[in-house]
Amino acid sequence: FNFGESAQSFGMGMLFGGALAKGANYLADVISPTERFLDKVFKNAEEAQVGLVSFLKEATEKPLNVNDKSVVTGATTVDPGLKTRESLRRKVKDKGYTDPKQVTDIVRTGVNSDRPEDADAIVKMLGETYDIVDEGWRAYPGGYFDRKVIVTTPEGKKAEVQIWSQEIGAIKEDLWNIYDKARVIEKDETKKVDYENLLKKSESMATAALIAGVDVWKPIY
Repeated sequence: FNFGESAQSFGMGMLFGGALAKGANYLADVISPTERFLDKVFKNAEEAQVGLVSFLKEATEKPLNVNDKSVVTGATTVDPGLKTRESLRRKVKDKGYTDPKQVTDIVRTGVNSDRPEDADAIVKMLGETYDIVDEGWRAYPGGYFDRKVIVTTPEGKKAEVQIWSQEIGAIKEDLWNIYDKARVIEKDETKKVDYENLLKKSESMATAALIAGVDVWKPIY
């Protein structure tokens, strides 16, 4: 094309020039180091997610070996799905990850457990099938607590299994939604009152859950 021959040609040149510029920017985003990093993390992640969730669902639906006794428990497996690409993108930026193996929660699942000893049985069962790192129970500000187990899947992915009490598991999604709202306004002085109200709401919900489960979970508390 001779883009100098006419106004029409000139207009086409502007159009193609803009498209090429946008295309170049798009390609720059796609092939950026961060996006290549995310591609590596997500490779085979879906297969790993399905495999781990299926294993836990099958295991928790059957009797568990609790203190050398076969016990039917009320444990249930939760499948939140893979962490989203946008969420992982933020985490990579915040944490400064350089190796895909540093990401331990792209594949994730959880178990609502009736008792601490049931949780012990689930961790033991995981350890008999997978290479695991049991990080144990941990309490967080606001009353939330869980037990994290990092599992290496056959696909080579580091996966996170969280174990909660039934009471905490029932409100976990609501607590997360509050946290997600709170972290956005945490440093905004004009939203200080809103931020404090969100924390109070979270603490109130967690306190109710802790009290409801106190008889069973007192050893962990």
